[in-house]
Amino acid sequence: MQRVSHASPPILIPNIPHCPRSVLSSFSFSFSVSSFPNSAALSHPKPPPLHLMKRKYDAQGPESLREAEVTRPLNRPRARKGGLSMLPTVSLDVLFEIFGFLKPLDLLSLARTSKPFRDLLMSKSNAFIWRASRALVPNLPDCPADLWRTEMIQTSQYHAFGLQLKGLSCAEQALVIEEAKKAVCAVREHSEACQAWVSATNMARSDELHKIREERKQVIREWLEAEGWKPEIDYHTWWKISRHLTINNPRRLTARIWSRVRPILTEYMSELRTIRMEETVYNPRRRILVQAWNDFLSQPASFPNTDVDVLPHVADAALFKPFDDIIKTPTEVVIERDSFLPAFVALPSLARNWRRHVNQQLAAIILAGYPKDYVSTGDIRQLATSVFVCNACEQLLFWTDAVAHNCTFELNPKRSCRGGPGNIPLETKVAGITHCSLGSTPWSPKFRSSTALATRVIRSCGQWQDPLTVTIAQMDSMNTPFCCLICHPDGKTVMHWRKGVCFVFFLSLHFVSKAFAARTQPHTPQSR
Repeated sequence: MQRVSHASPPILIPNIPHCPRSVLSSFSFSFSVSSFPNSAALSHPKPPPLHLMKRKYDAQGPESLREAEVTRPLNRPRARKGGLSMLPTVSLDVLFEIFGFLKPLDLLSLARTSKPFRDLLMSKSNAFIWRASRALVPNLPDCPADLWRTEMIQTSQYHAFGLQLKGLSCAEQALVIEEAKKAVCAVREHSEACQAWVSATNMARSDELHKIREERKQVIREWLEAEGWKPEIDYHTWWKISRHLTINNPRRLTARIWSRVRPILTEYMSELRTIRMEETVYNPRRRILVQAWNDFLSQPASFPNTDVDVLPHVADAALFKPFDDIIKTPTEVVIERDSFLPAFVALPSLARNWRRHVNQQLAAIILAGYPKDYVSTGDIRQLATSVFVCNACEQLLFWTDAVAHNCTFELNPKRSCRGGPGNIPLETKVAGITHCSLGSTPWSPKFRSSTALATRVIRSCGQWQDPLTVTIAQMDSMNTPFCCLICHPDGKTVMHWRKGVCFVFFLSLHFVSKAFAARTQPHTPQSR
């Protein structure tokens, strides 16, 4: 068989950049087949290995390698230009000069990057590199002279040590054991020296970081005082302020870090100023407002007609603009009880606006229990299905009772502590401060709709009333007794419909239609 010569120049495999070993093996196989075109191997080529079958160019000839370089996927991340990719090609003299500036940990990391570096740095002939590197670390204990033997003893290879003693005389064994004891003592001394060095290094590093922190704190404090934040520093104490992560950071302040830190510090100090003003200036004035409010309510004759059945709490009145403007006047203005008299003149209109806003919030809760296409034809406040359930105390309430419910003025502890003490929002902190002076928080709805329960009770009356239109007054005037068929199947114990709605609230919705019914026969027992 005659070998066929190829006109194409030979391909130098070492010049192929980043060519996997699997590709090189397939290339050698392809080249041997293409060298013998008349061979029977052309009709029955050897299938490539399984781990190469997914590649289109593994079973091809020399041209497929070139195509693989040209048709490389575009989504593959490109290698960074420059860097240390050409470092292995640098001469040894230059490398040894560079290695002289690296510490032992850096040399160890470099030795783990590639096999050439590992062979270079782990060679005994290049031990001078490690000696020079250890010299860069102050007070670092030197390695033991017989490190391989100490490692053997330290790793408890007693079996190998016993084989070493086998066949020796008693005097020779005693000599070997004595040398082993000296080696063990050397290992212990070296270990103690290393532990002492680590402790001293950690202590020095801790002192260095502490010094950097103190320098950073001093620079930031001088800047804060120059910007006019000294009252906040005196009130909240510098110990508390310096615990902020931006201040208590072991990094030196540079121009770049300072440009990023300054807005954070400004926002943090603004929050501290707001807290200081709330606690030192606004809270005493709110306490004066509470006294003026109590005096005003103690004189019903002087209170004008506001056309509302429930008056706002003093916590809501403190948020009304006339009262809030008086509370937040400049600090040099002295506030007394009489200072709030002009604000009480506008109280009727303020109370009406407050009640209108409260009704809108309650109406949104009630309408959430109706179908989306439902449109109220009358006053939703008068509907018999306008029933609420308090999320805090699980009490069932009608409209007017919900407005004056105590839970609407209580501070929610779960909301105020959400996210931990360090993540409490400023609004929650201010609400807690205001709660301490006024004894309450502004009115906020903590209800959910209970329209379904009231609807089932009304439907138990049959066709007499429509749950979508019947009012509370109509249900009260109907005077139809209701009974529980589960507790009293005989129907002799009856209750009012309001009491019935509260009763079925504690029953499962599955049993409401069976457990509750309206009595149509005349019966006049005492109602529960």
